[in-house]
Amino acid sequence: MPGYDFSACTLALRPLSHRSPGADVIVMNDSVFGPFISLRPVLDNSRWELTGFTASRELTNHVQSYAFCLRGVTPARMARLATVF
Repeated sequence: MPGYDFSACTLALRPLSHRSPGADVIVMNDSVFGPFISLRPVLDNSRWELTGFTASRELTNHVQSYAFCLRGVTPARMARLATVF
């Protein structure tokens, strides 16, 4: 699948959206060392459905794929984010 890390995340997020609809998910790949503190405050205080810990505007505005939070994972949300995942 095109998209590298995000396409790999899709392989987990799509089934999760059907088996645990509405779940809040923290995704980190194996290059992340940590977390060293609770991420609960990040989820509780985030104003967005998709929160990246870092972003880049080098070529286009995008969230880095190695660590992010996604709220309320449902099949409908995954369909709306199809251009990302």
